[in-house]
Amino acid sequence: MNKLLLQKRKLGNLSKICLFILLSVGISYNTNAQCTNNTSQYPSGSITVNPDGLLTTINTCNYLSEFSIITGIVAGSDYEFTVTSSGYITIEQGGVVLNHGTTPVTATATDGTDIKVYWNVDASCATASSCETTTVQCVSCTPPPPPSNDACIDAISISSGQMMSGSTTTATNVENLTSCSGGTAGSDCAAGVNDGGIDFGAGVWYVYTSEATETITFEVTGFDTELQVFTGTCGSLTCVAGDDDSYSGGCCGSQVCFESTASFAPVDYYVYVDGHASNTGDFDFTVNTMVLPLDLVEWTGSSTKDGNKLSWTTMNEINTSHFSIEKLYEGNTWRSIGTVEANGISHEALHYSFIDSNPGDTDFYRLKSIDLDESYTYSDNISVSRTIHTEDVKVFPNPFSDELTVQLDLLSAQDISFSVHDITGKFISEKHIQAREGANNMNLNLEDQQAGIYVLSIQLNNTVIQKRIVKK
Repeated sequence: MNKLLLQKRKLGNLSKICLFILLSVGISYNTNAQCTNNTSQYPSGSITVNPDGLLTTINTCNYLSEFSIITGIVAGSDYEFTVTSSGYITIEQGGVVLNHGTTPVTATATDGTDIKVYWNVDASCATASSCETTTVQCVSCTPPPPPSNDACIDAISISSGQMMSGSTTTATNVENLTSCSGGTAGSDCAAGVNDGGIDFGAGVWYVYTSEATETITFEVTGFDTELQVFTGTCGSLTCVAGDDDSYSGGCCGSQVCFESTASFAPVDYYVYVDGHASNTGDFDFTVNTMVLPLDLVEWTGSSTKDGNKLSWTTMNEINTSHFSIEKLYEGNTWRSIGTVEANGISHEALHYSFIDSNPGDTDFYRLKSIDLDESYTYSDNISVSRTIHTEDVKVFPNPFSDELTVQLDLLSAQDISFSVHDITGKFISEKHIQAREGANNMNLNLEDQQAGIYVLSIQLNNTVIQKRIVKK
């Protein structure tokens, strides 16, 4: 009986010893897995976690032998830590390990004190001295709503000379755009704009309404930004120009510059501001414009029974005050023989005329267009010879789509030639007719030509009448 009791006691002691060994191994394992022995802090200062649930980069070169301090912690919030390799992470707060394991590791903050996070190679707490990118993100935090102009349809209207501040931090790429880069710079634009490789991300929208032919410059600064400009309507946009990093005022800003196409009606330009690649941040957006000179579409003269009739047609009058008709006198002196008030502002074709009731055999004229700020431009010189006796020359419709009509009312039959050149002087076409006395109509077909401004030259004997024609 005593021997049996002794054997039971020995077995009990053996069981206790085995249990002690197992518990000791377990405790040793957990202690080692909680790698809190790193003594080198990096970065040297604390890193503030983004409170809105956005990813915060702790550092791009943490060694797996260091620890980092994270501030801005909210009690009860969940924080996820990552390291680029399959490194081992231990999360500690107030001297208590909250969690540990292979990346990514999430822990719930018990209070608002700083979190200390240790970086190691594995659960054995091995170390390594190679750069690793480390991050933290509050995965339980509610992100703020996107900006009010996150979508094209909600684009914020901006005016010339205005600067607006904005942010792409919480923006999204709602329209799922494809990149819009390059684009033709206007003649008054600075060199180097509309350049750079677009690698865009989430952005915000603005809209500028151009009401005249003008040079438009969009600039954005603040971080590594990009600019993309479109016409059309939201959901059906056409690329105009785009730029990355061409802003002349400093690093990483962007600048787009081009000439507006608002010749016949206002044009809305939609502007997408975003960061290059994954960059986000706050920015300042500025619009500056310079109105181009009034378009003198037509400037002609003809002899009538009442004198020499000077006729002209304009497009895109913006702040035009009046016109002065000037005539060349002896001594090569130009003098004003009359003025005509301008309409002031219009996108439509406007027609004007003036009669010189004291003509000579051959007279030379020019038109001076004067703005409200007293700046002015001159037309080309034209001549009117009364030996030709042209009662009138009309070109219509102007602007035209494919075909226009030239109408001449002559007091005598004569040979007439018509030629068309583009605005650079390149020859387009030519035609000759034998005109009869009285009314003559001739059709010109330019359906194969691109939209733009052309010059129609009409030669009657030794006089050439030039008219600007506009193809829509």
